[in-house]
Amino acid sequence: MLRESGHDPLDGRGYGVELRGAGEWATARALVAASLGWIEGGRPQGSELPGLFFANRDGVAIVAAEAEDDMPW
Repeated sequence: MLRESGHDPLDGRGYGVELRGAGEWATARALVAASLGWIEGGRPQGSELPGLFFANRDGVAIVAAEAEDDMPW
């Protein structure tokens, strides 16, 4: 979920991952508990809108650091 969500560096707008099943909700809640993102919407949150997980700056920083480690140079 961290890899699939984040913020666009050009306009700063967030993009999230839709939470469809119990496993995705559990993962999203664990990431929120680790202070790596937040959840918007979704029935468990009291909303009829789809649930979305968004990585925050700390979550995006982890993904960026891992991406640099994967570079071949």
